[in-house]
Amino acid sequence: MATGGFLHPLWVLGDWEPGDPKLRNKLTIYFQSKKSNGGDCWVEWGAADGRRAVVHFREEHVRQRVLNKQRHELKLGQKVLKLDVRLPDAEDKTNLDKVTPAASESGCGVEESSGSQAASEVADAEEEEEEEEEEEEEMSSVVVLENIREKINLAFLEILVENISDCSVELDFVLEIVPDISAAVVSFQRRKDAQKFVLKCPKNKIFRQNKLVAKLLENTTEVKVEDIAAGINTDYLQLYFEREGEVNKVTKVDEHCAIVSFKDPKVVDKVRKKQYKIQEMPLKVFPYYDSLGTALYGKDRPVWKLPEPFTESIDSAVWQFLRDKQKTEGVVEEMVNHFCTIDLQSHVVKISPMESLLNQKGLTSKHIDGWRENASNALCSALSSFTSFKCPVQAASWNAAELEVRGALMDAVTLVPDVDKGEVTLVGLKEDVEKFQKVLVGILERATAKLERERNSISEEVCLDPSRHHILQLHGVGLQNIKAGYPELNLSYSSESKRLLLCGLAFEVYNVKSKILEMLMNMKQRVVEMNKDILQFISEGDLKELSNCLFVSQGIGAMLESDGTRASIVANTDDVLEKAEKHLTTALGSRCINVEDQSVLRMSEWQDLVSRSKSSTASGVRAVTVEVTGTDPNVRVAVAGFREQVATVAKQLSDFLYENSIVDEVLEAKAGAVVQYIREHKKEAWSLIDGQVQVGFNHQHRNPSISLHGPRVCVAKCKKVFGDLLSSVYFDLLRVAQPGVRKFFKEKEAMYMATAMNQMGCLVQLVDESSASFEEDSAFRVKLLDGIVVTVCKADIGQYPVDVVVNVVSEEAQSAAGFRGDWEAASSPHLQDELESYVPTAGKSPVVITGAGNRRCKHVIRAVGPKFGDGDPQRSVALLKRVVKESLTLAVRYGCQSIAVPAISSGSFGFPLGLCAETTAVAVKENCEDLYGENTLREIHLVSGESTTVNALEEAVKKVFGMRDTRQKKPRFGEGGGRREVGSAAGVQTAQTKDGLTISLMKGYIEHASTSVTVNTLAEDLILDRGAVSKAILRAAGPELQGLVLQQAATSRPAKGSVLVTEGCNLKSELVFHAIAPHWDKGKGAAEKMLRGIVQQCLQQAERLKQTSVAFPAIGTGNLCFPKGLVASLMLEELLQFSSSSQHLQQVVVMLHPNDTKTDQAFRDEFSKHFHPQSSPGGAATPAGTATSADGAQDHHVQSPKPGKYEMRVGGLLLQVVTGDITMETTDCIVNSSNSNFSLKSGVSKAILDAAGQAVEAECGQLASQANSGIIMTQPGSLKCKKIIHMVGQTDPLQIRQFVTAVLQMCLQNNLSSVSFPALGTGEPDPELSDVWCWLVTFPLTLQHPTGQGGVKASQVADAMVGAVLDVGGKQTSGSLQVVRIVIFQAPMFGEFYNIMAKTEAAAVPPKTSFFMSRSQKDGGKSDRQKPEDLVREENEADPALFHLCGDSRTAVKETKKWIEDLIEKEQHFMTITDDAIHQFSRQEYQKIQELKRRLQVSVTVDTDSPEPSLTVEGNSSDVLKAVSSIQDLVKKIRNTTNQERDASLLSNLVEWQYRQGGQFLPFDSVANLQLEQAAGSAQKDVKVTSKGRDFRVALPDGPAVDDKGNRVEVRRINKLEATVQDSLPPHWSAVPPNAAYATALLQGGTTEYAEVLGLFAATCRNAVIKVPFVRLRPASQASRPRFTSPSLQIERVQNPSLWKNFQILKEAFNSKNGHTNNEKRLFHGTSQPTLEHINSRGFNRSYAGKNAAAYGNGTYFAAAASYSASNTYSVPDAQGQKYVYLCRVLTGDFTNGRQGLIVPPNKSNSPAQLYDSVTDNVNNPSMFIIFNDIQAYPEYLITFR
Repeated sequence: MATGGFLHPLWVLGDWEPGDPKLRNKLTIYFQSKKSNGGDCWVEWGAADGRRAVVHFREEHVRQRVLNKQRHELKLGQKVLKLDVRLPDAEDKTNLDKVTPAASESGCGVEESSGSQAASEVADAEEEEEEEEEEEEEMSSVVVLENIREKINLAFLEILVENISDCSVELDFVLEIVPDISAAVVSFQRRKDAQKFVLKCPKNKIFRQNKLVAKLLENTTEVKVEDIAAGINTDYLQLYFEREGEVNKVTKVDEHCAIVSFKDPKVVDKVRKKQYKIQEMPLKVFPYYDSLGTALYGKDRPVWKLPEPFTESIDSAVWQFLRDKQKTEGVVEEMVNHFCTIDLQSHVVKISPMESLLNQKGLTSKHIDGWRENASNALCSALSSFTSFKCPVQAASWNAAELEVRGALMDAVTLVPDVDKGEVTLVGLKEDVEKFQKVLVGILERATAKLERERNSISEEVCLDPSRHHILQLHGVGLQNIKAGYPELNLSYSSESKRLLLCGLAFEVYNVKSKILEMLMNMKQRVVEMNKDILQFISEGDLKELSNCLFVSQGIGAMLESDGTRASIVANTDDVLEKAEKHLTTALGSRCINVEDQSVLRMSEWQDLVSRSKSSTASGVRAVTVEVTGTDPNVRVAVAGFREQVATVAKQLSDFLYENSIVDEVLEAKAGAVVQYIREHKKEAWSLIDGQVQVGFNHQHRNPSISLHGPRVCVAKCKKVFGDLLSSVYFDLLRVAQPGVRKFFKEKEAMYMATAMNQMGCLVQLVDESSASFEEDSAFRVKLLDGIVVTVCKADIGQYPVDVVVNVVSEEAQSAAGFRGDWEAASSPHLQDELESYVPTAGKSPVVITGAGNRRCKHVIRAVGPKFGDGDPQRSVALLKRVVKESLTLAVRYGCQSIAVPAISSGSFGFPLGLCAETTAVAVKENCEDLYGENTLREIHLVSGESTTVNALEEAVKKVFGMRDTRQKKPRFGEGGGRREVGSAAGVQTAQTKDGLTISLMKGYIEHASTSVTVNTLAEDLILDRGAVSKAILRAAGPELQGLVLQQAATSRPAKGSVLVTEGCNLKSELVFHAIAPHWDKGKGAAEKMLRGIVQQCLQQAERLKQTSVAFPAIGTGNLCFPKGLVASLMLEELLQFSSSSQHLQQVVVMLHPNDTKTDQAFRDEFSKHFHPQSSPGGAATPAGTATSADGAQDHHVQSPKPGKYEMRVGGLLLQVVTGDITMETTDCIVNSSNSNFSLKSGVSKAILDAAGQAVEAECGQLASQANSGIIMTQPGSLKCKKIIHMVGQTDPLQIRQFVTAVLQMCLQNNLSSVSFPALGTGEPDPELSDVWCWLVTFPLTLQHPTGQGGVKASQVADAMVGAVLDVGGKQTSGSLQVVRIVIFQAPMFGEFYNIMAKTEAAAVPPKTSFFMSRSQKDGGKSDRQKPEDLVREENEADPALFHLCGDSRTAVKETKKWIEDLIEKEQHFMTITDDAIHQFSRQEYQKIQELKRRLQVSVTVDTDSPEPSLTVEGNSSDVLKAVSSIQDLVKKIRNTTNQERDASLLSNLVEWQYRQGGQFLPFDSVANLQLEQAAGSAQKDVKVTSKGRDFRVALPDGPAVDDKGNRVEVRRINKLEATVQDSLPPHWSAVPPNAAYATALLQGGTTEYAEVLGLFAATCRNAVIKVPFVRLRPASQASRPRFTSPSLQIERVQNPSLWKNFQILKEAFNSKNGHTNNEKRLFHGTSQPTLEHINSRGFNRSYAGKNAAAYGNGTYFAAAASYSASNTYSVPDAQGQKYVYLCRVLTGDFTNGRQGLIVPPNKSNSPAQLYDSVTDNVNNPSMFIIFNDIQAYPEYLITFR
C-alpha cells in the first residue's frame, strides 16, 4: 500500500517494452504535468507483465481530473504510446497490497532509490532532454519547498539547493523564504534545472531528514503591481497592461497595490523584465502565485518596522475617575489585545506598538499602516463605558442644593464641583451617570426656581384684537391652557383697551407672553383663491354677518376678511382653516354667461329679470349679485353668490340670452368643389329655406364652407338642410405625381371638365396645390386628438392665407423691427387709423383685433410684445405666454378657423430665440387643452421668414408636443390612399420601432379615428347593430356600411377569424376591416390563435392595399370576454413582429375607450414592458430594442438632453456643445487659445491662466522657449482637469480645423478621455451684450462678440471645429478619447454651432455595405460610395396634378377617377436600367439624377434592395430616352472608377508614393498613388494628382512636387516588396517578362505538378479530354485515370506576381486574425473564353456576381468538385467546343452558411466588427464557397478541355 500521503492509486496500461529504464521518469513527468491534467504523484513500477504501472496521487480530485481526460498519449523516442488509465478493482487492490511500498516515509514526492540507481535515472533523464522539449515548455521553472521550520535559515537552504541541483545561487537561481506559509521558493533560470532538482530532492539525505517536500509551482498568469499612484483605478491598469498582452482581470488589493491577471503566462515573464511608470511614478511588478497566496519578491522581499508611538488626549475627569477607582488595568489589558502598550500617567496618554505586531502571520503593509487607527479605535472602545456630564449651575443655587445633591448620589459616581466656572461635573460608568444625571438636574432646577420665586413679580401687557381673542377661547387651546401651566400667574383681559395683562414672576410672565405672541403669530390666515365675481359678492356684503352665516352657524371658528382685492380666512388651526375654506368654496359659486348679441342687454325684459334676481336672500343675507362686465366682443354676465341661488338665476338669464340672440353658423366642407357642386347643382334642395336666414357660399380651396346668419331657431333648421346635403354628396381627390400630367390636363381643361359632368355627372376641378394647402411650405406638422393641426412654416407672414394673422408691435404702437415683407404697404390708411385707435386700451389687454385691410387674411390681431427683462426673466416668460394665449382665445371668440403666429418678441425685444420658441409652443399647447372640444381653430401656424427661427420653433414643437412630423407624403399614381394623420395629444403614449413603424395608444372613440383604415369587430351573423364597437361605427358610417358588409359576405362566405374589407362610407377612414372575432375559450388556445390571426390579417391587408395607418379597438375585451392583459400583450407582440416587414404602413393606433379604465391600464402596462418611456410632454416612448450609444446618442443625430446643451455622436466620439464657463470644466483636458509665446493674458486665455495659477504660467514660459509645433501640454494647476493644452490662436478657419484635429490626436496619444474647447478665433468679449444673455447660465459670465477681434464669423468657427471632430471621430474605432465639449460663452453663437450640427445630421447617411465601402473604411473613409437615404426611392414631385372630384354617388366619382387615370396611363412611358454599378452611386451621382429629373420632368426610382439593383425612369417617352442615355453614361463612369479604385487598392500593397510634410513622409491617396505609378511607368516628365484635398504637380521619376500653394515638397517611391520580389514568388515559376503583368506556362505531361493538377481535376471529371504534351498517355483501361480520346487541350500555370503577392499578404492576415493556418482551399471556377484575359491579368471580379446564380450571396463562386464548375452553365463552350476551368487557391478562412442578397459575409457572434471570411452552401458538407473580396482567390491553373 502506498504511504507518505499518496493514497489514491490509478492503473496505467500501455504497449511499451518491459523494463525500459526511461519509461518511469517519462510517466512521472507526464502525470505531474498539465498535459495530463495531473499533479503531485509518484509512479510504482513492477507489475507482473511489465506493461502496467501504478500512479499514486496525493489528492483525489487530481486523480479524477486525469480520469476525466479522454485521451492520454506519451512520446517515447520516435514512438507515441496510447495510455489507458482506470481505477484499480478488487483484484488490483490485492496486488497493490503485495507490492513493496515505494514512497519513503518522509513523504517526499518521488520514490527513494539507491545511489547507483538514482545516478542511472539522472543520466537517463539527461539523455531525454531533447525528447522532452514539449513537456518542458509546459513545466514551471519555480519550485516550492514545503515544511520549512523556523530554525532553517536562508544560507542553509541555498547550500542545500546548490548541492542537489549543481547550480549556483549567484547565477542559476534565486531563493527566498516565505515564513507566512512555512515554505521557500526557488526560482531557476532554466526549466530543466527545476525539473532535475525536483527529481533529485527525494534522493538527498539531508532533504529527507528535514522532511522537506519539493514540487513545481504552476506557470502563473498573475503579477502583483505595487507603488500605484493614488486615484488609479482597475480600468486604467487594465488598459495600461493590455499593451503587453490580453488581461483577464485586475483586482485591487489596496489603494497602492493590485493583482493583474493575464491570459497567457508568457506575458508574465515579459512584464517582469520591464520597467513601468504611471504618472511619472515607477511601479514594482512581481510574479504572484495564487497557490502560495503571495508574490515572489526575490531579494526585494520587504522588511517591516514598528510604527512610531503617538499620544491621545482623554477626558480629564474620566482619567481621574479611572485612577481614583483603580480601573486602569482593564484599559491596559484591552490595549494589549491590539499590540499596544499605554502610559496613563496623565490625561494625555502615550500609545506604543508591541514587538508582537511584527510576528503576525500574513503580515502586510496594511497591518503596519493601519496600526495607529486600530489602536486609537481600541482606546475609544476601552473608554466607551465611562463618561462625564457637566451641568451649569449658579453659585447661589449650588450652595442651596449641595447637601441635597450629595445625599442623593452614591459612591458609583464621582461629583466634581467647580463653582468658579459655574459647573458641576458628574463622572463614572455610563449607565450610572445617565441614572443620576436627571436627579442632579432636577435638584438644581428646583433650587433655582425657588430662588426665582423669591424675587419680585413684574407686569406685562399684550395687545390682542377681540376677534382673535375670541377665536382662541372658542377652541379651548388658548389662554385657559396657558394659565393652567402657570397657576400663580395672573391673567386679565380688557375688551375696551384691547389689552391682556400678565402679572407674575419674570420668567413666567415672559414665557407666557412669548407663548401668547407666538400663538398670535401662528394664527392661521389663508388667502382663498376665487374668481373676481365671488370676490365682488363678498366685498359688497357685511363681512361679520357673512362670517356668522357661513362659519359660526355651522360651528366653525373662523372669520372672513376682505380688502376688496382678495379674501382670506382666519382660524387658529389648519384643520379649522381647511374646514372653513372647504365650506366657503362649497357654499358660494358663480356662473359666467357669454353675451353673443349685446342688443339683448338693452331689452326692458332683461332689466326686469336682473332686478328680480338681485332681490333674493339667504338667511337674511343678499343671495346673489348680477354684473355685466367686459367690452365688445368680450361682454359677459356674471352671477355670483350662494351656489343654489346662483344656479337658478344663471339658468334664467342664460335661457333668455340664448333664445333672443342672432347667431352665425359655418358648415365646413371637404373641398371647394363640394360647395360649388351644392350651390350650382343642388339649388332646388335649399332654395326654399326661411328668408330670415342669410346663406353664404365659400368655395375657395382654402377653408371651403357654407355660412348661415339669422335667428338661432331658423339657423338650426337651415343647418340641418345643408348638413344633409353635405353628407349626401361624395368627394374624392386624385393626386398624380407623374411629370407632365398637370400641363397635359391644363391645355384641355374645359373640354375634360365638361366631359366629366356630361357623361359621369361629376364635377372635376384641377387644383393648384399651393392654394389648396399651405402644407408644402411647412417645416413640421402635428395633429392633435381633437383635429387641431399645429404647423411650423417658413413664409412671409404678411402674405399668409389664414383667417387671422398676429402682428407684433411695441408698446408705442410701432411695427416690430422683426416684421418683414410688404405688411405696411398692404395695410390701408383706414386700417392704420383703426390700429392706432386701439392703443389706449393696451394697458388692459395686450391684444386687440382689427380688420385686415388689403391683406389675404380676414382679421389682424395686434399683440404688444413683451421685452425680455434681465432682472425678472420669469415675468417676461409669463407675459409672453399670456400674449400668445390671449391671441388664440381672441381668434376663437371671432370664430376664426386658422391663425398665423410669429415668434413674438424674438427680434429687437431681446427675447432669446430658443426660450421664445419654447414659450410659444407651451402656450399653444395649454390653450388647446383648455379649449378642448370647444375650439373653433382648426389650424395654428407658427410662421417666420428666417430659417434659424423656423428651426427653433420646430425643435420647440417637437419637445413640447412630443410627436413626430405628420405632414402627408404624396403617393405615386396608382398607389393606395395617401398617408393620413393620426390624432395625438398630451398623455398619448407613442413609440417608434427600429424599422420605423409608429405605435400609439390613444383614449378616444374608434368611430372618430382619422386613420386610413379602421378595424371593426362583428359576430358571425354579420349584423353591425350589435356590440359596442360595431354599433358606434355603424352610427358614424351610416346604414350603407351594413349593405357593403353583406355584399362582401355573399361572395366570400366568411367564418370566425375572417376579415372583410369595405369602404368607410361616412367615416374619416377610407376603408373598414371587419373582423369576425371568436369568444374566449378559457385558455384552450384556439381562440387566442384565431385572435392573433385576425391581427395579422388586418396588418397584412393594410400593407397589401398600401395603406399608411390603421386604428384598432381593443379586440375581444368586451362581450367576447378575452382577458384584457392577454389581448394587450398579443396585439403589441404582433405589431412588433410585423414592423420588420412593413413598407407602406407607417402608423398603428390602438383606440382605448375613455370609460374602460381597466383595458386602458392593461394596454399601458404592456406598452411599458415593450417600450422604454421618454420624458416628453407627449408621453412618447422608445422601443426596447433601439440601438443607441452608451450615452443614449446615435451617430450624427443631434439631441438636446437639457436647455443650453446639444450633443451628437460622431463615430467613437460624443460631441457636446454647451454654454458655460470653461474654467469650471471637469474634463481630462482643457484647451487654451493663446499667442505664440503662450503668455496671452486676455479673454479666455486670461481666465484659464488666472484660474490655473502661477505654476502653469511658468511651465508655459519654459515650454515656449523650446521647439514646438504651436501646441504644448502643461499640468492643470488649480483647474479641475488633468492637463491643459495650449495652442497658438488662429483666425483662418482651415488652420482652426487643423489645430483642433492636432489637439484631438494629442489627447488620443496621451490617453485622455475627454477634452473641452472654447470657441476658437472669435476674439474678445463685448461687455454691452452681457446684460442680455447672462441669465442663461447660473454664474456671471462675459459674452463673446460674434465677430470680435479674432475676426472669424461664428458660423465659420463652428464649421471648422465640428468638421475637425468629424475628421477624427469618423476614423476613430478605438482609443481613450470619448467626449469632446465645446464651451460657448456667447449665447447667439450657440445657435450657429447647432446649425452646423444639424447640417451634419442631415448629410449623415448609413453606408451601403459593399466591397468598396469596406475598402474605403480601411483607407480612412476616403470613398463616398454610399447610398443617401433621402435620394433612394425618392418620388418625382415636379409639378404634380391634384384633382378634386364631387358627385351624387360614389360610383360616379369612382368612374370619373378611373377615366382620368386611364387618360394618364396612355400618356406615360417608362424604362428600367439594371446594373450592379448602381450599388456604387454616390451622392454626386444622385444629385446629377435629381438635376435630370428637374430638367427633363421625369420620375426616377432607384431600387438597391433586390439582388439586381435597378433604376426606373418614368415620363414622356422622349424625356425618358434622354434621361436613360445620361444615366447610362453615369453607370459607365462608375465602372471605370471602380476598376481604377480596385487597381489602386492592389497597387497600394506593392508600391507607395509618399510626400514630405513637416518631419515625416505621408502617403498619397490610393488613386493618386496609381496615377503616379502609371505616369512613371509611361516615362512622363510630370503629372498632376490630388491627394487629401491638395493638388500636387509631381516631377518624375524622383520629384520634387509643388502643391497648390506653391510649396516645393519632397517625394519618394517605396517598393514595399522590393527586397523579397523573387523570394516571394513560387520557386517553380518560370521568369515573367519585365513589362508583362502576367505570363502563362504550359505544363509538361509526366511532371509531378501536372499529375497533381490532373488528379484533382479528374477526381470528378473522368470524361474530360485533356492534352498531355510530349508524353504518351496511360492506357484508358486504368480506371484511376480519365479516358482521353483527343490530344487537343492543355493545362497552363498562371503566373501573375502582383496578384500572387496580394494573395499571400491577405493569407498572412487571415492566419494572424483567425489564429490558425487552415484558411486556404484549392477549389474550381468555371468560366467562358472572353473572361480569361481579365482573370489572368486582374483576378476575379465579384461585380459579375449573379450572372449565373447568386443563391448564397452576390460574390464570386468556387466549387469543391471540378464536375460542378465544368458544367456548360458555368464553363461555357467556345466556338471550337473547348471549355475552361480554373484550379484556384481560395482563402475561405472562417465560413458560415450564405443566403441570397449578401454582399459581405455575415457578422460573427452579433459583432459588426467581426465578419466571417466567406460563406458556403452547407457548413457541415460544403460543395461550394463564395468570397466577397477579389484578392481572396488566386487563379493558379487554367485547364482547357472538351
